[in-house]
Amino acid sequence: MVMRLADTLHFGMRDSNQILLAAGFSPQFRETALDHESMRPVQRAIDRILGAHEPYPAFVLDRAWNVVCGNQAHWHMLEALLEDVSPGEEPVNVLRLIFDPNWLRPCIRNWSAVVHVLWHRLRQQTFLAGPEDELHELFEQLSELPDVRDVAEQRSPQPDEALLVPLQIVMGDRVLSWFSTIATIGTPLDITLEELRIETLFPADEATERFAREFASNQGPASAHSTSARERRSSGRSIHSAKSRARRR
Repeated sequence: MVMRLADTLHFGMRDSNQILLAAGFSPQFRETALDHESMRPVQRAIDRILGAHEPYPAFVLDRAWNVVCGNQAHWHMLEALLEDVSPGEEPVNVLRLIFDPNWLRPCIRNWSAVVHVLWHRLRQQTFLAGPEDELHELFEQLSELPDVRDVAEQRSPQPDEALLVPLQIVMGDRVLSWFSTIATIGTPLDITLEELRIETLFPADEATERFAREFASNQGPASAHSTSARERRSSGRSIHSAKSRARRR
């Protein structure tokens, strides 16, 4: 009966486990770390997807928008954009990078349009989450950042002739324009697999296409394996802050 209710309400595996526990039952779904031996086939599939997407950025997110791993284009692009100070310990959170004025925000030309879309997406995700879910804290923290609520409460941008809202990144004297696609595991029976999202960025114009190929050629050959932020730090590479870039502007 409990699981029938969860299915009717379209609960995910994590929330289904929570209501099972609240009703006095044992959880039904397990949560396996992505680096577990049993996850090898999935790891290989992710590596293949991310590697094949070079020279364009691609990365894997968990349900809380934390970067699980990324391809070389993803990390190289972040390292080129963010300078001076590491944002701290893992996890690297994509929404914090975009929303926070100390990180990527100064580099995003159409920040208001991007944040409007992402804030409403996170609000919907938080609305469907359980009361103890970490998403509630993330949503509140992001909403308290400067200008975020004002932007979020604006009317949705009119489509005009545009088909989508691109991510426009200022890099030196260039404006790079990207759009993304999101893939998920098709038939998961594990919480980790159900919640993983593979996000791949594509150039939205020819100038960004040319830049991506030139940028990749200057970075050397790409690795066949995806890497996490911790692995980047242990190899002597790190993700850095946009504070100095923001001050220079």
